[in-house]
Amino acid sequence: MTPELPADSRAYDVCNPDRLPAERIAFVDGIHQQFLHAFAASLANYLDTAVAGATAGLDQLALKDFLDASAGDACLVTLNLKSTGGQAWVGLSSKLVFHILDILLGAPQPATPSERTTITEIETHVLREFFDALARTLVHAWGPSGISLEMGSITNADEVRQSADLEGTALVLHCSLRIQEQDETFRVAVPVLAVRLAAIEHEQKAAAEAAGESAARAARLETLGSAALELEAFLSGSAIRLGDLAAMQAGQVLVLTQPAGSQFECSVNGRIKFRGEWISLGDRHGLQVDSIVETEAGAKR
Repeated sequence: MTPELPADSRAYDVCNPDRLPAERIAFVDGIHQQFLHAFAASLANYLDTAVAGATAGLDQLALKDFLDASAGDACLVTLNLKSTGGQAWVGLSSKLVFHILDILLGAPQPATPSERTTITEIETHVLREFFDALARTLVHAWGPSGISLEMGSITNADEVRQSADLEGTALVLHCSLRIQEQDETFRVAVPVLAVRLAAIEHEQKAAAEAAGESAARAARLETLGSAALELEAFLSGSAIRLGDLAAMQAGQVLVLTQPAGSQFECSVNGRIKFRGEWISLGDRHGLQVDSIVETEAGAKR
């Protein structure tokens, strides 16, 4: 069983600069879900068995608390943060690791969970492709956000304690895998500072893209502003007998009977764009636009 995390470590302290602001949690949750979906698919292909992944929440806590909770794990996979320095970690429960080993080695499923807690060097070698698939999907999931990861080493909590900043805050993503009708768990821990910087960069990039798209749209409208379109205005209400229409000859004049104030529709490229009135200005006539026709979705055509 994975040790429970300290209850007080789950609290979100808005005054602590090491904590990820609440409004950026959705940013991380999207990455978390994308990673688990891809990893479950990769693992299903690797093990040739059904695998389903699901998120199980996230915490923000001191790294030492994460490592304390990882003391019973089979191993920790370290990933180097190329963009900001430092490392991220994946705590793999003994139950998950030895379940995968049993599948790879063709061992029968035991009636009770294995009591083994650490893996040997040979078992690490057997699991190399599993570790690579885990790292690869993490790299792909976090890459677009600005966090650049690369595979590090397979280690344990005690070795990580020797070099890590134990007071630093980590964002811990809880993961659940269902393999052969058994539920397994593991955790991914990423320094909050790295996530915060990535979130800021992501927001700035999105804002720049939005501004660029707005500027491009304005430029397109400016360019199109001088283009000419063919307009057609149709007055409704005039009537003529079919026989009179058929008898008309070249040079004859068809008189429209609509008085000023008659309604008309104006089409642009075959689509009704405006509605208005037929008006008189002294000895001249014109069309006054009263309304703009909108599409069914409410957008102007």
